[in-house]
Amino acid sequence: MTAEESLKSILDTFKESFIGELVPGIVHNFANPLNGIMGRAQIMERRLKEMIARFEKEHPAITAEYTPVFEKLKRDISAINQESDRFFSMFRDVSDKFNALQCATVERIDFARLLSLELRFAEHYLEFKHGVIKEMVPFDGQLEIQGPPRIYSVALWGLFRYVHQRMGKGKTNRLKVEVAKEAECVRLDLTYDVAGNVPLMEAGYEGLLKNVSDILSPRGAKIEVKSLPPQEVLSVFFPLLS
Repeated sequence: MTAEESLKSILDTFKESFIGELVPGIVHNFANPLNGIMGRAQIMERRLKEMIARFEKEHPAITAEYTPVFEKLKRDISAINQESDRFFSMFRDVSDKFNALQCATVERIDFARLLSLELRFAEHYLEFKHGVIKEMVPFDGQLEIQGPPRIYSVALWGLFRYVHQRMGKGKTNRLKVEVAKEAECVRLDLTYDVAGNVPLMEAGYEGLLKNVSDILSPRGAKIEVKSLPPQEVLSVFFPLLS
């Protein structure tokens, strides 16, 4: 075996262990210090407010003199708390994504929640985050499907990835995500700009959509693509849980 073949073998082994073993460990190791930072920041904010209130009561003259300093400290600690909450939200999205990828048992799935999670997870692709203007049309109601979460998580990732590949580089694209109840199905419509005369993100996107169709078809879902230049509409019909 050559050095290149050995490297490929090791990388393949690493990839196989990534979702099932490595990511849960990374999530666990990140969770402890993150919880510590959030907890201490909240305590600092509370203690600062208590200290300022005490100073105002016992030393009003000193408080007036140091008001600009106190206000700056309050803004700084508030910013730390806000950024910690934002970091926790992103951390939870990644954690929920990989939990879904590992779940192979049949479960009731809140489709709108899963879709929102997958769209937020897709934001970790920086081209998708900064080069695509997303519009999520809210759905008022409960939409439940049934099956292994890993199937639908992978399928939704594939759909967003396909859509992103159909868009062009070097321009601002638009994506509209809409969910509706239709007969006994959940209908997901993705309306997006197509590449036109600009380079595609990647080649081979047709195979990706076929793979998504292949894993969804046994669960009774179907995919349709309509061309409405300069856009396309990708519709997916998921059977509702009866």
